[in-house]
Amino acid sequence: MKKSLIAIAALAAAGAAAAQSSVTMYGQVNTGYEHSKTDITIGGVKTTTKKTGFQNDQVKSSRLGFKGEEALGNGLSATFALEMGFDSADGEFADSAFNRKATVGLKGAFGEVRIGKDSTPMNEFDGSFKAIDRTTTLAEQVAGRDASWEGRPTGLFYNGSFSGFDVAAAIGNSSTRVKTNGGTTMKEDTATYGLGMGYNGGAWAVGAAVQLDTEKTLNDDVKTTNYGVGASYDFNVAKVYGQYKGGQYKNKASTVADKYSYDQFAVGVSAPFGATTLSAEYAYNKAKDTAGAVSTKYKGNVFAVQAEYAFSKRTSLVVRAGQVANWKNETTNDKSSTQEYTVGLRHKF
Repeated sequence: MKKSLIAIAALAAAGAAAAQSSVTMYGQVNTGYEHSKTDITIGGVKTTTKKTGFQNDQVKSSRLGFKGEEALGNGLSATFALEMGFDSADGEFADSAFNRKATVGLKGAFGEVRIGKDSTPMNEFDGSFKAIDRTTTLAEQVAGRDASWEGRPTGLFYNGSFSGFDVAAAIGNSSTRVKTNGGTTMKEDTATYGLGMGYNGGAWAVGAAVQLDTEKTLNDDVKTTNYGVGASYDFNVAKVYGQYKGGQYKNKASTVADKYSYDQFAVGVSAPFGATTLSAEYAYNKAKDTAGAVSTKYKGNVFAVQAEYAFSKRTSLVVRAGQVANWKNETTNDKSSTQEYTVGLRHKF
């Protein structure tokens, strides 16, 4: 009930704002019927888990947003954007309203500067040079060690486009201190720094992004770095993609070695056949986890194939299958693999 009221309030706010500026409501609804099977072997014991049912598409999540712009004169405009995610299978909104985006900014010939909660250049880059963004890295798969980035922090954001060359940047930070009887009993400092660049040359495009996240507390000093480069080329009959993504996690305050690194090399292709587009993606993953004197190496292969039939520019039917998660511990031979099969309907508005 509470989440429904939030959505109604958002619609009312958008209607009121429409009288004062240009406001657009947008979003997408992606729901599918999915079957997945996960086989995991730990210490020689194999466990199989099967799941079947309707759920939100895991490639392009459902969302609802509002964005607006007001001309201020001399080529300057004020902008705002509010966006929330929701589960299209049951209609439930995320735990917090506008969890994907909540910004206000200024836009001109220099580009756009925004403050608030938004997606970082690294988060926007990830998957941009993949035919199907469903081939996850080992950082996302291996339990307990996640070197992935904080994709939507609160801070200052910039986007600019100049003759096909795009630049994006993000800076966010927060600090909390608690003192009791003059002594520091709580300390938490977090920061995010991100930069992305890209160029669209018509048939071909290239891009790169990097992000640094830090977190300092009384006991930890964590530094996480992520980076990636990618390219694509459209031959008209088919479009090919290539993307590399890597990263490191390290706790510099730990008295023993506490670090993690990962790499992913991905290639893909998509080809249109009338209203149908066929796509395929393959990625090779590797990772290294060091905890104290123990260093463990992982490797894995993930892939997906997809057929999308477009009823119109906004609505399409999607059929997808693949091995979306796969890893093997090269020391113990423990391993895990997940196969996924989905049929779904997408609509954008």
